[in-house]
Amino acid sequence: WDRTGLIPPELLRDLGAEARLCAEVPEQYGGWGLSSLHSGVYTAHAGSLCSSLRSVMTSQGMAAWTIQRLGTAEQSAGLLPRLTGGALAAVGFSEPGAGSDLAAMTTTVRRDGDTVVIDGHKKWVTAAHYADLLVVVGRHED
Repeated sequence: WDRTGLIPPELLRDLGAEARLCAEVPEQYGGWGLSSLHSGVYTAHAGSLCSSLRSVMTSQGMAAWTIQRLGTAEQSAGLLPRLTGGALAAVGFSEPGAGSDLAAMTTTVRRDGDTVVIDGHKKWVTAAHYADLLVVVGRHED
């Protein structure tokens, strides 16, 4: 894929189905249950072989981390097995004018009945063009 500039999405799905893209996910959700330290070593090794793969692993790991720590138990039970089963994720946090500076982020999130309304713009979302799941980061009044 170095020649084409694209990691084949089917290869990423195969790696994802073996939980290789988000190894920190607990075993109960199909992950490897690696510690942050061991996951970092694993990701760094993969990055030494292919920086693009490291970027995908980082996005996948950030999505899993966000779901695990900020989501509900139901969201973890429903989404984490998808991530360890081959679904690909992206995280939208970078914005025009703010980049990846979360303190400068202007996107807001609010509830309107049973609907979540996201108001803002995201840019430079790694893996968005083939992601099955997109985690969007925004400010909430709480």
